[in-house]
Amino acid sequence: MVRQLFDNLEIDWGRLTGPAIGREAARDAADHVRAGEGGLPGPTLRHVRMEDLRDTQRLLLLYDQAVKAGIVRDSEHMRIEFVSLAEHALDRGKSNPCGLFVHLLRGGRFDAITLRDEDRAQYRLKRNTTSK
Repeated sequence: MVRQLFDNLEIDWGRLTGPAIGREAARDAADHVRAGEGGLPGPTLRHVRMEDLRDTQRLLLLYDQAVKAGIVRDSEHMRIEFVSLAEHALDRGKSNPCGLFVHLLRGGRFDAITLRDEDRAQYRLKRNTTSK
């Protein structure tokens, strides 16, 4: 009976949204990053730095900028994909990880993400929300 209910179900994972668990806490904790504390300017998509890819709070600020710029949609799925793309760039972009990240992001090349990249991203996001 249950199988019959879900046989024709299609999910648009790109548009799927869920509760903003941890998003507000992450944004609040990143206030010092916005202000550019620690000697670094705040993160920007115009000039992505290695620190932006490595630091989850800075990366999530880049995600917010990408949403506002219309590069990606605001959804939990896309948030994971965005962080996964950063993980992919850090792992594969030996000479220029930041350039690889921007190239893949602007080209919408989320198909480059591997399961390993996604697992690392999930771990990063969970660690980021539990450490607040």
